[in-house]
Amino acid sequence: MIHRAPLFASLLNHFSAMYRAFCNEGFGPFATEYNQRSCIIGKPVLVNAGNQVLRGTAEQIDGEGYLWLTCEDGTSKRIIAGDVQFHPAN
Repeated sequence: MIHRAPLFASLLNHFSAMYRAFCNEGFGPFATEYNQRSCIIGKPVLVNAGNQVLRGTAEQIDGEGYLWLTCEDGTSKRIIAGDVQFHPAN
C-alpha cells in the first residue's frame, strides 16, 4: 500500500526545488534534458506560426525555450510561438 501523504510531500518538495531553479536561472538548465526527452527533436514537423506555415526538421529547444527548425530550404528559423505537428518527410 502506498501512503499518499509522504508521496505527495515528496512530489511537492521536488517540484518546489525545480520551480525555484527555473525562477532563478530560467529554462536553460532544463534544456538538455528536455531535448533528450522530446518526441519531436530530429523529426519532420509542420509549424503553423500565425500567418506562416513552415515545414522542416525540429532541431532543438534552446536555453530560452524556443524551437529551432531547419526548414526544407535549408535555412534555420527560431520559432517563438506556433502549433507543431508531426509531418511525414516528402
